[in-house]
Amino acid sequence: MFSRAKAGNFGAILTCMIMAALLATPILRAQEQDRTQLRLQAMALEQKGQNSEAEEIWAAMVKADARDAEALAHLGLLSAREEHYVDAIDYYRRAIAINSSLPGLQMNLGLALFKVGQFPDAIKCFTSEIKKHPGDLRLTILLGMAHFEMKDYLVAIPYLQRATERDPQSLALYTTLAQSCLWSKQYPCVVKVQQQLVALKEESAEVDSLAREALDQMHEGAAATEQQK
Repeated sequence: MFSRAKAGNFGAILTCMIMAALLATPILRAQEQDRTQLRLQAMALEQKGQNSEAEEIWAAMVKADARDAEALAHLGLLSAREEHYVDAIDYYRRAIAINSSLPGLQMNLGLALFKVGQFPDAIKCFTSEIKKHPGDLRLTILLGMAHFEMKDYLVAIPYLQRATERDPQSLALYTTLAQSCLWSKQYPCVVKVQQQLVALKEESAEVDSLAREALDQMHEGAAATEQQK
């Protein structure tokens, strides 16, 4: 059992601990209020296009708390706006390591990776996002374009086909699809793209040229088959 002296010391220590906790609570609340005000101020500056001022606030918040994922994500966004994509990638990855569930973070990382030509990593981000948002047109286009840039034309074709179905007025998508079909030797696919444009009453000299090349290849293939008989 405690002696009276020891019990008195224990009681004094406990009282000090309670008082310290009570004194710390208003300080923590004040810090949280300050953070909320800074966050709102930075976001308001972003909306006004005052990026450098907003960046200063987010950077100060990260300096105060290196694990502030939201502030890191916003620094990434502002760096991307300034086309400093390498810096943006670093901020996004730091934010993801702390809190990967922040909305839009994977998408923004994928876009920055796409911009610097890191297509395999960009595809990983877009694939992760399209699982959460199946059928998303923007993600479908980005996946198609990323595979196209990697010369994975066969893989790109299904994404680009779905994209043209969702956005039938985009001549650029049809052209990229026709190129993917031709360069992966899917010649009937090229002709089909041209026929779709004709049905839409759209004209494209480039797609017409690709279709002629595809028809030539199909005729040559048919002639070669006849010769082998």
